[in-house]
Amino acid sequence: MNAALRKKIFKKSKSVLGEKRTRQLQNLPHRVINGMKRPPFIKVSNFSVIEGSGFFLTGWLVDSKKPVKSMRVEFSNGLNCNIDESLQRVPRKDIKTRFGLAGNAAHPGFTVNFKQDDFSVSKNCSAKLVLSCSDGTVKRISLSPSFASQNPLEAIKKILNAVPSNSPEKRDLFDNSYGPAIDAIWELRNKEEVGVDVIKYNVNLQASKPTVSLIVPIYGRYDFIEYQLAQFVNDPYMLCQDLVYVVDDPRIHDEVRSVCEAYEKLYKFPFRVLFLERNMGFAGANNVGVKYAKAPVLLLLNSDVMPAANNWLSHIIDCCSGDIETTVYGVRLVYEDESIQHDGMQYHSSPFVNNLWTNIHPGKGLPSNLVPATKDDADVEAVTGACMLMTKLNFQKIGGFDENYILGDYEDSDLCMRFRKEGLRIKMFREISLYHLERQSQSLVTEDRWKAELTYYNCWYHTRKWDSEILDLKNDDRTEDQQLRVAMA
Repeated sequence: MNAALRKKIFKKSKSVLGEKRTRQLQNLPHRVINGMKRPPFIKVSNFSVIEGSGFFLTGWLVDSKKPVKSMRVEFSNGLNCNIDESLQRVPRKDIKTRFGLAGNAAHPGFTVNFKQDDFSVSKNCSAKLVLSCSDGTVKRISLSPSFASQNPLEAIKKILNAVPSNSPEKRDLFDNSYGPAIDAIWELRNKEEVGVDVIKYNVNLQASKPTVSLIVPIYGRYDFIEYQLAQFVNDPYMLCQDLVYVVDDPRIHDEVRSVCEAYEKLYKFPFRVLFLERNMGFAGANNVGVKYAKAPVLLLLNSDVMPAANNWLSHIIDCCSGDIETTVYGVRLVYEDESIQHDGMQYHSSPFVNNLWTNIHPGKGLPSNLVPATKDDADVEAVTGACMLMTKLNFQKIGGFDENYILGDYEDSDLCMRFRKEGLRIKMFREISLYHLERQSQSLVTEDRWKAELTYYNCWYHTRKWDSEILDLKNDDRTEDQQLRVAMA
């Protein structure tokens, strides 16, 4: 029965019998079958071979009437893999309801991240999942392996769409199963040097020795290019700088080429556009852009960040140039109503994401006139990559953004931690503000839930990488605060 017909029948039954009774009848066949003592019942939803690493397996299992003692995967090439030690049970409320399982029954879902060095099977190799039951019977389930290397991002999306969203065991599942599997799959992505097509616009106006290179990634929305150019063209200081747009989305190459030809005539402003042959994500796009930067100072800038007035960049450079070799600067960002969007970031262990380290923005949403625009020399814990100023030398010295973060999230706070590790200071420039439309430069609309879970993964990766260092930073901050209180007493 197709999904549309099932919904129609459910809606009609619900109007006559009520929702509770309809759901009881809907699940009756499963409970009857379960009562016939024919388990184990099992379904595998994802079987991904991770070349050179192992495989990832997810599904659900109902075996209360005939417990499964052990499980293994048999490949047609003779390779046998016992998966008992790699198996973790996962909450599946839908399966519990379907089979009428008791509330305290074991989680019916399962996930397996089987790891083996130099793991390799051919693309035409078949496999079976073998279940050995307590009564001596053996059940074999045919598996259809997919190979993660063929499309790593799609393989990761499939994993993330099956993650239990509100489970207290979620972090443990990421520590032992989901996280390492995603790590291994992301390592399979194409790491060859990306092809770049560079087009220069208004070449005759380009400065020979710019002070600042502005690196602006473009993904999805490209109309912000015009909005920025319309603001920059009337600023004499900006005309002498190096503006680099990095189009990280091959789907829009033709459209961007077309509009930029028009912008070249409409706005007498020099800029370059790098067209990447494949999507590199926020980190990769910035890293490529920096390679093409001509100036000694970098301003990493989101396409949805706009200046409030002319001379904004010259003012920042004049005020910060004395410390730029030892300091990374963020700039105060505000919403269109002048309320604070970004005034520095802090690391926060959030109970809403299983106590992983997240980034919070103190003062966010407050009217900017209630937060003093001061030259306070105190460091901040981190600043956003939406507008970040540093030298090109320092950026290259630490290796740029970590591209193990997928698509975009937490790369900026990771970058700040690595700058801090190199002995650089992280500070905010608050004498002027820029407008930030916040996340308008990327599309978050999707039918699947994988993007929300991808944020969790990036947060998990960030925590795993920096947990001890962030704890040390927090302890140092508390010590400084206590010393300040004593001095003021």
